[in-house]
Amino acid sequence: MPTTHQLTTARLSLRELTPAQVAELLDPHAAAPDWIPGYPLPGSKNAATGFGRRGPGDLRFGFGMYHLVRTADGLVIGEMGFHRPPADGTVEVGFGLAEAARGAGYASEALAALVRWAFTQAGVDQIVARALGSNQSSQGVLTRTGFKHAGPDGDFERFVLEAADQNDKN
Repeated sequence: MPTTHQLTTARLSLRELTPAQVAELLDPHAAAPDWIPGYPLPGSKNAATGFGRRGPGDLRFGFGMYHLVRTADGLVIGEMGFHRPPADGTVEVGFGLAEAARGAGYASEALAALVRWAFTQAGVDQIVARALGSNQSSQGVLTRTGFKHAGPDGDFERFVLEAADQNDKN
């Protein structure tokens, strides 16, 4: 079995990162020739820090952090992934795109693929996400992907997608 997971969409490849690749995002001078200008994002360090706090029991194939790679040019345009593996049927997802890649539907395309995959995995009945109350673009990605607004959560708005909602679409 491969050590990391990969998904493909019409325009993207979602490549799950190894723990060592995630740790590279903590380097303030991190750069790679296949990263779009503006990546890593300010939130990349937070996501990498959270991933780095995972213990061995918190590592599960496919439930990590993914680079979003644009097929047309091979550039990493952002990231998406799970805060932790599923617990009590629920898993939380987060995402971010470099500014130059926003507004083209990449986040919605990647999120749709990731949630479809997650709902095929044992122990996943619900996926939650949070977006800053001021971030209408991220909230739009979530609603376009089928998430339902569940209410405020501090400075964030909480969104929920149930497996049953996905089954109703099929």
